[in-house]
Amino acid sequence: MEKIKIKDCSILITKGTTPTTLGYNYEDKGVNFYRVESFSESGNIVKNKNKYISEDCNKKFKRSELKENDILFSIAGAIGRVIKVKNHHLPGNINQALSLIRLNEKMANSTYFKYLLNSSKIQKQLSLLKVGSAQLNLSLEQVRNLKIYLPEINQQEKIGNYFSNLDKIINNRARKLELLELYKKDMLHKIFNLNLIYKNEIKNIQNLGDFIKIKTGKLNANQQVENGKYPFFTCSKKIYKIDNFSFDTECVLISGNGDLDVKYYNGKFDAYQRTYIIESQKIDTKYLYYFYTNLLNKIKQKSCGSVIKFIKLNDIKNINLNLPNIENQIKISNFLSSIDNRISNTKNELGNLNNLKKDMSEKMF
Repeated sequence: MEKIKIKDCSILITKGTTPTTLGYNYEDKGVNFYRVESFSESGNIVKNKNKYISEDCNKKFKRSELKENDILFSIAGAIGRVIKVKNHHLPGNINQALSLIRLNEKMANSTYFKYLLNSSKIQKQLSLLKVGSAQLNLSLEQVRNLKIYLPEINQQEKIGNYFSNLDKIINNRARKLELLELYKKDMLHKIFNLNLIYKNEIKNIQNLGDFIKIKTGKLNANQQVENGKYPFFTCSKKIYKIDNFSFDTECVLISGNGDLDVKYYNGKFDAYQRTYIIESQKIDTKYLYYFYTNLLNKIKQKSCGSVIKFIKLNDIKNINLNLPNIENQIKISNFLSSIDNRISNTKNELGNLNNLKKDMSEKMF
């Protein structure tokens, strides 16, 4: 199969204009007017980022008036963002940061073309164009001359449908993950803020510091070792590795600066000097982890420092806590852990699906 240029399978390649150049202003409602920021990297409309123009302005910009199945390809700012125009985008027009590609439908399938332009081969061509340029702006001529492989139209349709169906599965998993995370957040709020679980068996603790033991790590953050034997907890959300350990315990870890993150761990590990290591013989450790997870935003609000935020010891120690008995703490921990397991499994499914999409894209484009 020989390479062709995008212009060889298109009937129109153009771009839009900013309304103010012809004396028009944006309107509160009217014809959709799209800019790069109107769309996410995945090509979905970003709420509250859309603009509108009048019917009269749209007629003046007839050259860039959108039709269903047009392809929008960003050529300024966030280069290479791809959108297939659907019926719900219409009526619509675009500014000069978006190019409009109207395909010859006898030669090119718009769904296939959307995934083709998102492929690594096209992105590599864009990277080559960017060499030596601080801010890349593509010209329409460069868009027209991008080289592509274009199989037979029926084959394009099959490939486009495959990726479209795969995207539907990915979006469903992403939505499932979003709902699970919202559910967890809601349950944390009900358990720790509203005390709706075991509310008749709760004991109020005036000072959490009386029930916990807090240590800190001793190491510098740069002492991680690639492929080390033990976890190394630093101020980052990422868990690094190290060859030695200083701790062997079940605990809650709170990064004292940087990402200000909360983790649970049970076993051998080492830690950065600004990592708080919290143990308790009187409170279930997993329950304590979920308590701090729910409290994290309040802790962040109390953090100090203008450039690098940090947490003071008293911010995680001098806290009022409503505490059920140990049996109910464990029940709550197990319940919240089951939600975390579902979240983790869904994240893995989503990661595998995205890897599949990437692998198939490499093979098909």
